[in-house]
Amino acid sequence: MLSFVRIFDLTWADLLARYAMWMMMLYLTNVWKLNFTHAAAIINVFWGLMVIMLLPMQFLVDAFMGNYWMLLVSSFAYSAGLGFLTMSTPPVLAKATGTCSLYEPECIGEGQKILFYTALALIALGLSGHLISLGAFIAEQFSEDVLGNVTTCSFIAIVPIGAVIAITYIRLWSIRFGIPAIFTMVATLVFLSRSGSYNCVKPQGSSLSIVFRVLVAATSKMFCKCPKEADRLYETRGVDDVDLLPHSRHLRYL
Repeated sequence: MLSFVRIFDLTWADLLARYAMWMMMLYLTNVWKLNFTHAAAIINVFWGLMVIMLLPMQFLVDAFMGNYWMLLVSSFAYSAGLGFLTMSTPPVLAKATGTCSLYEPECIGEGQKILFYTALALIALGLSGHLISLGAFIAEQFSEDVLGNVTTCSFIAIVPIGAVIAITYIRLWSIRFGIPAIFTMVATLVFLSRSGSYNCVKPQGSSLSIVFRVLVAATSKMFCKCPKEADRLYETRGVDDVDLLPHSRHLRYL
């Protein structure tokens, strides 16, 4: 049960970070005083960045890192991102940056803006990593009986849902963003505390590696002269169950 909770508490980071991003539209329009179009553009860039990261991060998991290391890196990215997001609110660094502490656009300096956009990038990294590796890592650790235990799953879900309900009644944005940051850091440290007991499956290699090899080989042959005789090409012949397409002048570098 405890091992199950140590891994599943990372779902808290997902839920609370998603809730923080759900509140982001309200934060940008009410505190930064951005119009709806500008605020929506920032949020759309965030989600677009998250989606773009999925493919290269999946390649890293399959070829080099494995699910455990991707979860660890993305969890720390979550924690740092939510921490920077909290620090970007006006009251937190008001004395250090020489700005006011009100939730008004004139109280948001360049330092807070840099922290804010850095936070969005780190949260996108954390979200992408969890989407790729969290479910796969959980499946590597436990049997279907444990994963299907309704009581255990209900226990895991109650804590973050309760936190989300509590955040709804908080008006200070520093605390609204601070609670997910604290929860995420605690979840990451709890996950890290039992690192030696996890079943870490080694990377098996990525199918994208084959695609990249083909692209590199094809690109390197773009400037090679294609022989006029087809029998000088490297290809398999004499196999009954293989139907070779006739040669054409298109894409000759392949």
